[in-house]
Amino acid sequence: MCDSGLAQLPTLRASSTRTSSAAARVVQAALIDLDFPPPVPIKVDGWYGPATASAVTAYQRSRGLVVDGVVGQQTWRQLRRDVCGEPASATRGSTTIVLKVSGCDGCVLTPRSVRQTTSGMTPYLDWKGPALTVTDGGASFVIPTANTRGMSIEIAAPWASGDLGAVPLIALSKGRPSEYDPSAREGVHCWKGTTASQAVLPINVRRETVGAMGGGKAVAPNAYLANLGPSDDIPGHQDLPYCTVPR
Repeated sequence: MCDSGLAQLPTLRASSTRTSSAAARVVQAALIDLDFPPPVPIKVDGWYGPATASAVTAYQRSRGLVVDGVVGQQTWRQLRRDVCGEPASATRGSTTIVLKVSGCDGCVLTPRSVRQTTSGMTPYLDWKGPALTVTDGGASFVIPTANTRGMSIEIAAPWASGDLGAVPLIALSKGRPSEYDPSAREGVHCWKGTTASQAVLPINVRRETVGAMGGGKAVAPNAYLANLGPSDDIPGHQDLPYCTVPR
């Protein structure tokens, strides 16, 4: 996929016949790597069946593409951007997110959105962006503007040590501290979003020494939007914290 021209990549459509193709295996491996799909797991078997088509549909919806379950040039192009690191220029309906990060070169940031289904039910991954390594104090990515609301960003620091017991998140708002309250549309890690074609998020990172799982100490990143100030507690999750209730 990364080394082929778009014209060389075949169009894939769901089939009830259990056939196998190399192109379908590439798509399946890419979707698994990008943490798609809910709700039906897929495996790399080369059969472009209903489960894989459902995964493609979820992926297309998360990226603001035409949702048809068909892997044509539009979907191949987006997969190449996400998997191969092919640059994407901002287009109508998309927003370039520029992250200006102080104190954490080498940190890996992963943007995502998790949506609650209904009260009391398991949250599900709505979309996941590419993992970004902070270089020279910055990183950027392009997503559909509609996906900016409720976006959260995981952070992994190369100097972190010990077991925090959770995946650290960047504090992006002054919302409710509990992401598991079904009445809350925002947690402290949820961004309010934007309608602009570009947004710059200045993020400060501090090293915090906190209690570790099982005793002892852990060193973890306390990351936050510069205008908010540091959080009293490091936002984090053990599962999938949601930022918005159903649309």
